[in-house]
Amino acid sequence: MIHDFIIDVCNILNISVPVISFDISHFQTDTMMAQIDSSGNTMYLKKFDKPNPDQFFSIAHELRHRWQIQTNKEWYFSDYKPRELCASTEEYNLQLAEIDAHAFAGIVMEEFFHLKPLFNGLSDVVKDKIHNRIEQIKSTELSE
Repeated sequence: MIHDFIIDVCNILNISVPVISFDISHFQTDTMMAQIDSSGNTMYLKKFDKPNPDQFFSIAHELRHRWQIQTNKEWYFSDYKPRELCASTEEYNLQLAEIDAHAFAGIVMEEFFHLKPLFNGLSDVVKDKIHNRIEQIKSTELSE
């Protein structure tokens, strides 16, 4: 099921399927579910007994990062800072690459599973930017 989901999302983004690894030894927290490497070539996934909505969201989010790297790495990542170099969670989540990836994953969750992410734990400022980006993506990329 996860493999089919990855293929479907990659088809939507018009990108190839990355190498999938279940080595999560480098994950920074126990709550991380997915991560794409900086080259965009390998996606690391946490194994679950049963797939869950958060896992699907994380996969779509990380695949969007792969798309960002392949389509316009300079635009999305020129000023990007990893979480540990940001002064706050809000600073990290306000980065263009994160807003865009959250927005895309939100769209995927609605389209595939009829679930509307609440973006719990994110500030209202971040949520507003995500919702604005969702509308931009819907009106441009998904209409093409």
